[in-house]
Amino acid sequence: MRGPFDSYDLIPYPDKKAIDLWMIPNIELSIKIPEEIYSIEDVKIEVTGTMRVKMQEINTRELMWANKSIPFKFEFLCVGPDGLNYASITFGGGVMIKDVDNKKISKKITSVEFGSGGMDEIAKGIEKEYPAIMANISKLIDAEEMSIIKKQCQELKSKK
Repeated sequence: MRGPFDSYDLIPYPDKKAIDLWMIPNIELSIKIPEEIYSIEDVKIEVTGTMRVKMQEINTRELMWANKSIPFKFEFLCVGPDGLNYASITFGGGVMIKDVDNKKISKKITSVEFGSGGMDEIAKGIEKEYPAIMANISKLIDAEEMSIIKKQCQELKSKK
């Protein structure tokens, strides 16, 4: 095991010589916000994501282990326990400023902009999911399969 490396170009030459497989993670996120609310305190932001992992031979970058997908999901409230808003919400449909805090009036959300607090909450959510994601990746890696792939990688290296 070597790394982690921020990119292929940052892998030093001695490591490239020693490494057979290069593992590449990719995270895709989808954020869902309710279309209509009564109270800003009740807005739940739902984040669904997929961690995709693939392995390539280090020199040729030939795909040796296809994308494995690990789904995850979490949510957080738009207003944190400290009372801070993690997002700036814009309402449509003629909602008057005086009615924004009125919990009896339905308000349609037209746009949401996350500030640093919202991005921090997303990062914390991914951090909480990380052990389960890694456990699933570990289950997907079979020693016998990796042994076969390693031999294939070494054959590719010897031909290059």
